[in-house]
Amino acid sequence: MTTVGMGSRIHPPPSLKRHPICRGDFLAMVFSGDRRILGELTGELTWKVRYKFALEDPRLRRADDFAASAAGVLPRWLEERVAPTGGVCFVFVDEDHPSVSRLRGAGGIEGEHFVVLENLGSDRERSGVEAQIARIPKDQTSDKRIWLLGYGEQGRRIARYLMEGLGYAGERILVVDHGLDSAKRAAEDGLKLGDETDAAGDDGPVVYSPLSRYERLHVIARRATAAGRAVVDNWHRAGTDRFFVDKGRIWADGCASRALRFDGAVVKAAEHGLEVEAVAVREDLRILGEVAVPHLHGEQLMLLREGRAGVDLSERNPSDGMADDTYRGLRRAYVGATDRAALGVFAAREFCRGFFPDAVEHVFPSRHPISLGGTAFERLILQHLERREIAMASQTSAEQAALGVLARHYAANSPIVEIGSALGGSALLMAAATEERSPQIVSIDPDTANRDVMRFVFEHEGQTDRLRQITKTSDDAIGELTDLAGRVGLVFIDGLHTEHGVANDGTNYAPLIRPGGALVFHDVHPGWYNVMRTVIERVIPDSRFTLRCLVDSLAVFERLGVG
Repeated sequence: MTTVGMGSRIHPPPSLKRHPICRGDFLAMVFSGDRRILGELTGELTWKVRYKFALEDPRLRRADDFAASAAGVLPRWLEERVAPTGGVCFVFVDEDHPSVSRLRGAGGIEGEHFVVLENLGSDRERSGVEAQIARIPKDQTSDKRIWLLGYGEQGRRIARYLMEGLGYAGERILVVDHGLDSAKRAAEDGLKLGDETDAAGDDGPVVYSPLSRYERLHVIARRATAAGRAVVDNWHRAGTDRFFVDKGRIWADGCASRALRFDGAVVKAAEHGLEVEAVAVREDLRILGEVAVPHLHGEQLMLLREGRAGVDLSERNPSDGMADDTYRGLRRAYVGATDRAALGVFAAREFCRGFFPDAVEHVFPSRHPISLGGTAFERLILQHLERREIAMASQTSAEQAALGVLARHYAANSPIVEIGSALGGSALLMAAATEERSPQIVSIDPDTANRDVMRFVFEHEGQTDRLRQITKTSDDAIGELTDLAGRVGLVFIDGLHTEHGVANDGTNYAPLIRPGGALVFHDVHPGWYNVMRTVIERVIPDSRFTLRCLVDSLAVFERLGVG
């Protein structure tokens, strides 16, 4: 028996966090090798993976073998079951593991059916941005300053590569970053801080380092490209990631695409023998008040296992709560097997792209959770997915994603009025989505206990100057808004959920909306019977508005006419 000693310890690079094995893209993972080398890859880095197994490494002493240390914690994956399996990824420390050749011989694909950590740490996995920098012609860098935009984890690594890998002197690298902590780190690393105005007017090469797009920095890179300067844009590489895999009428997340089989709209488990707790967010066609409307809604739960009958998503979801005769068929289903909140968010993104493509591109350009953070709105969505938002909105994940897009589309330059603000979570989403021109946000809520909390939330995000709070009922507040008649881009009604309250809010606040603006109601669902019935009987027949779409219980009515 041979042993793997400490000298072969592998330190997975930071990019490993962006690899499919750390993104929850597999239903199960099987770990085998030195327990000290595997480290947190078996825990924190892969916490989204539903099933984890240990496989014995016959080369190792028991004290070093991960499978031995995992006894009593993780189930054992048997040697006879080592074969390419959809939805299952084997993780080995090195190429010499005997199961690596076995998987290769059976047609296993590296990166899909198995991963070898020492390969992830090799030059074959070297960052694409470093390769781009190395290809910049010398005559475009000679005696010129190099502008490094952003100094987070990626920026610091790129600076080190410029100095240690390519031999650039630190004084030639100028960092542009608006974060105080980032600027401090750059100074401690011996780099100079530059001004964004100087960066835009210089002729030296530009390296945009963040994996997400921060508009204030990214515009410098775009202008440099237009001016013919050498530009390395790290965001474009990250932007190619996609959350969904197109399976026809079904779009599946990374895990579902591997762990499930799709036949038209029928979903079944693949041949891995494991139970899959899958969920579908559906885009159905509805009939409400004799009007056909696309309705994105979830969640339809599916417990799937090999040998069991599949689920036909073309059939109505019996648990959606709507009357049977409102259902007119499935348009598309988004199926996930890991992160339900992310599934709702990105299903809403794709749904909204069909109605408001420009707004989606501006406030929600990322197509995968790993790329989130490039806009103020995306940063709030990321906080929601990580369960660390400063003020929770009362909407579902899909509704929150849609609310920001709606605000950008209808109210980028026009005031927003919200009836029923609670702690301010939904208003903050709309503020973040419209921060470019910062239109006024009018918050109407009689609950004095929440007013200070909402103001604190807006102060924390630097949005206080836009906030106008009216601590009255919506019936009383309308008298203070005569100056907004015909000027408001979006009215969001989430106030008193009685028949009288919903009807009055619709009647009183509709005249404020400009042509081309929107009236949006929350809780248009049978669970809130008075809200849904009032909307169907009084708002849908209103000739001033047309019902564009529903996202869960958000009903979006667009004001007709030319704005």
